[in-house]
Amino acid sequence: MSVLQKTVSAGLIATTLAIASVATSAPAAAHGRFWGGFAAGAVGGLIGGALAAGSQPYYGRPVYYYPDYLPPPRPRYCHMEWRHDYWGRGYRVEVCPR
Repeated sequence: MSVLQKTVSAGLIATTLAIASVATSAPAAAHGRFWGGFAAGAVGGLIGGALAAGSQPYYGRPVYYYPDYLPPPRPRYCHMEWRHDYWGRGYRVEVCPR
């Protein structure tokens, strides 16, 4: 790093620390606001519960089962294939799927 980059980095770090030490947040004031929040949460819970209860359940087959119209996959076995090297000479290779 050059001297200029080090100086700019040190200045940014010092500025960040200075701003963070000066910046403060206002204290939380919840005087007299308990019942309004409680009522809003209760109403939201009732509405959400009504929406969830109104939905129809699905009693179908789980997703990971194969459908009735497709057979299950067959097991795969190793087989022999012809391959060719750089000079075009053929040779046989046993290929096994993973």
